[in-house]
Amino acid sequence: MVPPELARSEDLPSPRERSEVAALSDIFRHVYRVVRPRSLLVAGPGPLEALDCVDPLLTRRAVGIDRDIQGVAVARQRYRHLGPALELYRADPLRARLQPQADFDLVYASLLFEELEAEPLARAIASWLAPGGICAVVSPLPPGSAEASATAPADLVPDLLARTGLRRAGSFEARLLGPARHRVAFFRAGGRK
Repeated sequence: MVPPELARSEDLPSPRERSEVAALSDIFRHVYRVVRPRSLLVAGPGPLEALDCVDPLLTRRAVGIDRDIQGVAVARQRYRHLGPALELYRADPLRARLQPQADFDLVYASLLFEELEAEPLARAIASWLAPGGICAVVSPLPPGSAEASATAPADLVPDLLARTGLRRAGSFEARLLGPARHRVAFFRAGGRK
């Protein structure tokens, strides 16, 4: 089961006057503080901005994947202090060759189901997780509705990940700037941690 403090958003700063990247970074920092992973994979836009919270004494391997070459270059400079614990790749997450593959305690997937093929991405995420590892998926909810659309990526993700053997372990909604809302859903890989 996911720690109760992970499945709530009260610890996140107010979304007023904050950019989407800053809000997504706050979500990542919250998840990182609670999970406290020994190994971490962040993929997608936003979280590379927030690697300042990574503690190299706790997290022995922190891997970041983004398709934006400028974001990866800036992160390499900004987080040099993480030393050999940090691996950054400019790549499509579905084509990244991670070795060893299934060893991440936390996989943080930000806005990826909106950009990539959903089924191959779900299989990749399941292959990246260590036994007992947690995946946090950030997906936007449709604007202007109290209920998400049945075809919104945020609603398709649980079924896709369940088919790979991951178990749903909680979620919360985070409000970003203006009416933008995102669902942060957690899934756990089988096996012991």
